[in-house]
Amino acid sequence: MTASRIVTVPGVHPVFQVAAGDVDVVTGQAQYDVARYDQADATYSGPDAQWTDDTCDAIEATTFYGRQRSIDAFDVGTATLRVANPAGLWDYPPTDPQTVLTVRPGRMVRVGVQLGAATPVWLWTGWIDGTEPGYDPAVGDVVTVTCVCAKGEAGRVDAGRVTAPVGDGDTGAVRMGRLADIAAFPSHRRQFDASGVTLVGTGYGARVGALMDDVGKSTGGDVYGDENGYLTYRGHDWQARLPGTPPDGHIGNRGVAGEVCPNRWEVSFLRADYSSRVVYARGGADTKQLDDVTNQARFGVETFSMTSMGTKLDADLDALAARVLRVRNFNLAPRVAAVSVDAARPGVADLLAAASPFTPSVYSCGHVTDDGRVAFERTMYLTGLEHTITAAAWTARLALDDATPWQTNALSRYDAARYDVDVYAKAV
Repeated sequence: MTASRIVTVPGVHPVFQVAAGDVDVVTGQAQYDVARYDQADATYSGPDAQWTDDTCDAIEATTFYGRQRSIDAFDVGTATLRVANPAGLWDYPPTDPQTVLTVRPGRMVRVGVQLGAATPVWLWTGWIDGTEPGYDPAVGDVVTVTCVCAKGEAGRVDAGRVTAPVGDGDTGAVRMGRLADIAAFPSHRRQFDASGVTLVGTGYGARVGALMDDVGKSTGGDVYGDENGYLTYRGHDWQARLPGTPPDGHIGNRGVAGEVCPNRWEVSFLRADYSSRVVYARGGADTKQLDDVTNQARFGVETFSMTSMGTKLDADLDALAARVLRVRNFNLAPRVAAVSVDAARPGVADLLAAASPFTPSVYSCGHVTDDGRVAFERTMYLTGLEHTITAAAWTARLALDDATPWQTNALSRYDAARYDVDVYAKAV
């Protein structure tokens, strides 16, 4: 990336920027003040800092956002950057105390691509979590930079236990606000959906990140740090899609117009990837059980446990358990878990620049064998996205999950009538 281009993908340029925010930077607006960068316990002051380009020092970037399944909690988004350090820009403490761009944990970074003359598309934004100096005989002094997304940055804080639970009846957005306040996470970097699912009170007593994941699973929503550096909460129905909604792209070898060719599919049928029983309860309460007896007779009992839920209403808790049986249903086997692609192939760079597990992107996926058999043809959600960008190549792994369980005739709460016996009583 030191040449600010990708050899195998003409017209595509990587972009790597670091947030600078020392008090002596004059930009005409408030920046992070000196206390933010000189004191470990200082908090944000004002708008985000000024972005400064450092693409020419970047050697390699690997970024990840997402999860494996559409009902899993989002993992903390991560980025690992390898940068050249010929002038000591990445030294800490700084070699030159007057430099604006001294880089250290706590500063923001972002990684993107520019397609032609278009505005850069940001693939990943987050905070530096650690730096490790090193030496590469081919490059010289280098630094490996590890980074976390907004969820990881906010989630590092411990929320002390309280004797009397607080927030009984909170919606997901209200509870997220409480937790973000405990983490002193800036309000201008929060995006919280409204939610009709309510929660029981909390005594905290855990890391903020773990408590945020509890909010997501207990409301049927999700919590993540997005590609623009926002701490985000999405409500119960955010992944619902109407029947007939066209996909965002086509991946496979079927000869479909606009289809991009993959490098590798990851397809399997492992019983552990599916569930025929859900055991669920609020924390400390008696458990309830929901069974798919038809598939238990075929494949045995595979149990999914969710026994420490904070969901307040029984009806909401029952609906979340039913959702698990739909998303992890044996009738969706085999599992198309992921696809790997290379931006050097036609159309892939455009697909990757638009791909997001936070929409989520939807793809029509299929594979035809050499003798003409259709191995699979499915509509899939993008659930996770890992980019690897160097001067030589841009490749990616797209984690996938079946979109069928999220299809609904109305963008509202799912009910038992949506999936009938004709769908799940027959193998497909």
